[in-house]
Amino acid sequence: MERCLAGDQDACRLLADAHARMVGTVIESFDASPADEREAMEALREPAVSAEARVIRDEEVRRMHEALARLPDKYRLPLTYATIEGLDYPTIAAMLGATVGGVKTLVFRAKRMLRDALTNAV
Repeated sequence: MERCLAGDQDACRLLADAHARMVGTVIESFDASPADEREAMEALREPAVSAEARVIRDEEVRRMHEALARLPDKYRLPLTYATIEGLDYPTIAAMLGATVGGVKTLVFRAKRMLRDALTNAV
């Protein structure tokens, strides 16, 4: 991370590749268009070239973490398990003692709540 922030493009590519699956999953969870998804992945692979870009990105990450933290556990846990941990719905259902359909509903609602929180905070 430090090498990437210092402008080492190879380090940035390695870091981006290491986290591409997680970032792609999060982007997809917000129903981004294929063009938006490609743009986000390309931006991730390029080194942060300015302090201003780092500040903006850090602010966006902070807002995302805060909005996620404000979700009730009932919604945050299934969303986190599905989009960040990459667990499938049957596994999450077993962990939470819920049905697969119930987990799908909770994840859907959590995404909507998170999207609304981030949209309204702008």
